[in-house]
Amino acid sequence: MTGKRTLRERIIHAGFWTLGGHASSQVLRLISNLLTTRLLMPEAFGIMALANTFVLGLALFSDVGLGQSVVRSHRSNESTFINTVWTLQVLRGCLIWMFCLGLAATVYALAAHGVFALDSVYAHPMLPVVLAAVSISAVVGGFESTNIAIASRTLNVKKITQIELLSQGGALVIMVTWAYVAQSIWALVVGAIAAAAIRTTLSHTIVPGPRNAFHWDKTAAREVFGFGKWIFLGSIMGFVVSNGDRIILGGLTSAASLGVFSLAAFLMGAIQQVFTKLAGSVAFPTFCEVIRNDRGKLKDVYYKLRLPVDLASLFAAGFLFSAGQIIANVLYDKRYSEVGGILEIMSIGLLEIRYGIAGQCLLALGQSKIISFLIGMRLPIVLLATPLAYANFGLHGAAWITGGNVLVTIPFLLYYTHKHRILSIKKEIQTLPILLLGYVAGEFASKTYFYIFKLH
Repeated sequence: MTGKRTLRERIIHAGFWTLGGHASSQVLRLISNLLTTRLLMPEAFGIMALANTFVLGLALFSDVGLGQSVVRSHRSNESTFINTVWTLQVLRGCLIWMFCLGLAATVYALAAHGVFALDSVYAHPMLPVVLAAVSISAVVGGFESTNIAIASRTLNVKKITQIELLSQGGALVIMVTWAYVAQSIWALVVGAIAAAAIRTTLSHTIVPGPRNAFHWDKTAAREVFGFGKWIFLGSIMGFVVSNGDRIILGGLTSAASLGVFSLAAFLMGAIQQVFTKLAGSVAFPTFCEVIRNDRGKLKDVYYKLRLPVDLASLFAAGFLFSAGQIIANVLYDKRYSEVGGILEIMSIGLLEIRYGIAGQCLLALGQSKIISFLIGMRLPIVLLATPLAYANFGLHGAAWITGGNVLVTIPFLLYYTHKHRILSIKKEIQTLPILLLGYVAGEFASKTYFYIFKLH
């Protein structure tokens, strides 16, 4: 119990705010994307995508599960523990920034010596400068209050959602205004920094909880690193798996082509993040609480949380596979016509989304090692198959690897959920017809769209 609310009531409340907030967030992202694609050239998105990939990579390379430790630990009400976590978070942000500066200097030096192909993204003169500038957001974000994680622990996601929307909305205004006035890639850079600054400021001002201060407690740090060592390894591999395609393609294709590929990945990410948000903001803290209070209810709670995710993700996978092209046609102009075909291929990755909840359940059980193992299975597929697929089939070939590599983990997730007594074969099968329903709906939408436009 938190106040007078039961766990079920808090799950519903958290789910409502998570879905509503994320839907609003994606609308803001889509508006931003549509406006900036009309004001900026595709090259800007290719350069920014690669710069963001490097910043994200360094963030994940230093991820020891600070937020998850606050959610899971029995010491989360102790100021010594919370402030040690915050101190680690600030140090991590500063280290990410310094490594980004070094990486930017390295890319500049290698490009100057002709190491990269002249028409590749790595050789573009703006990449090192943009990378150095956008990494400032990591320093700013490092000062974010731990009250965000504490609110997540108790499923109090209302304030978290408000902060995300306000920071995103403020950044949108700044970014679009800059792009309209200057039509420069710097609009994207300033927008990223502004989002981090607004979020950090609001985390200290509107989320209730203790004020953070620098502190170091050896036992707290030992607990964080003990739990997070496998998260750290999983994050490193997860970054390569999730972003390796863009890192590899950055050296094989032009900034414009990478921009098109990244926009398709953006649309896929918008859908995937809905389920990731639910898994991280609702499922993980729920499983942690159930395990602490009544482990016997875990299987029942697991499938209750899975059901809406299964229905939505399977329908979306079927729909996008048959209607991705018309979505791209509606959203973008002719310069981005390839986005639709790539989006359709990438949609196969949504077939695994339903098992993201399983991963959070295993993590709540303390099985972070399993998560790292599953991510590691995908690593050689991305690294070895992406360049081969691109060499033989172009961007569409690379898209098959991007969308399909995650599917190899499904048999193993089923095995581990069975091992921990939370698997029901019947419930795994009964939602599969929704995939076909989504495909039929997509075919109908596609035929309707082309029929209407033929009439005009």
